[in-house]
Amino acid sequence: MLKISTKSRQLMLVAIFSQVLLAAGCSSAPKPIGQLASANTAISGAETSEAIKYAPVELDRAKNKMQQANAAVKKDNNAEATRYADESLANANLAKAKADASKAQIAAATMEESINLLRKSLNLN
Repeated sequence: MLKISTKSRQLMLVAIFSQVLLAAGCSSAPKPIGQLASANTAISGAETSEAIKYAPVELDRAKNKMQQANAAVKKDNNAEATRYADESLANANLAKAKADASKAQIAAATMEESINLLRKSLNLN
């Protein structure tokens, strides 16, 4: 029978424990269901805000990242899917903000034009 010293046993236990921790650390992340839902909702909100007209590049990026996130989920690469979903959310939020800002600028310009017309009308009378 092979005799193992106490020191050797301790080293083996440390090595085994390290392997278990390493394996646990490499285990698959949970599916990013919440992130995917948030990103989809943000894309819908951007589309409702007419981002296709005012921020098409950002909206397109958001949709592409969402496609990449869905592809990563199918490959069971949940960490990558989470990253893509987060990027999609950020791009969709940016698209919505740019669309809203553009519409606000247009509304302000229209209002200013109306005020100027009203001033001209008042000056004529």
